[in-house]
Amino acid sequence: MKPVKFEGANCTYMAPDCGDLPARRETEGECISVTSVWKPSAEDLEVLNAGGCVCLNVMGGQPPVVLWVQEVNIID
Repeated sequence: MKPVKFEGANCTYMAPDCGDLPARRETEGECISVTSVWKPSAEDLEVLNAGGCVCLNVMGGQPPVVLWVQEVNIID
C-alpha cells in the first residue's frame, strides 16, 4: 500500500529515509487526530481477496488508532 494525497489533506509529514505522508490534521478540543489515506496495489488486493489482513505498525508505541474503508478523491 502507498500513501496518497487526497482531497482535504492539509499537511505533509516527512522523515529522513521515508516518503512523504500527506494527511489531514484536525483538532477538536484537546484531541488531535491525523488521517492518512493508503491505496492498495493490485498485489495487495490479491492478498486481501484471498483472505489476507491489513497490518498496522506504529513506530514508538501504539496510540489509539482506527482503520476503515471508504471512497476518497485522490489528487494526482
